[in-house]
Amino acid sequence: MGKVVYIKDYRRGLRRQYLAKNQARIDKFIARFITLNFPIDFQELSYRYLDIQRQNDAITWDYIDLRDILHDAIELAYGDELQEALAKEFWYRDNYLSFDEVLDRCLSYYILGQSKTAEAGPSQR
Repeated sequence: MGKVVYIKDYRRGLRRQYLAKNQARIDKFIARFITLNFPIDFQELSYRYLDIQRQNDAITWDYIDLRDILHDAIELAYGDELQEALAKEFWYRDNYLSFDEVLDRCLSYYILGQSKTAEAGPSQR
């Protein structure tokens, strides 16, 4: 007898396979893009953001505010360039990895990737 295949499960499986096969390429692409285009590290940027908040007598602020601001700024400043760079990559398939997801991964790498590198020290970079 035939087997019932649920299209959602099938597509989810294809996406998982795609990500497993291309994870190293995705990570290298994001690291290279951030390294080439972001001249200031996140720690410096966050200190500047805190200083501006203090100067403006902001009552409250949080990490989510900063992350949202950075997401919008990256999309505005580098969105077209990021899309063009992705389009040139032979492995990129937007039906498995959306531009918004790549943008979120870039932001996460910018915030977390550099701090992990800084903690590792110069000998492990």
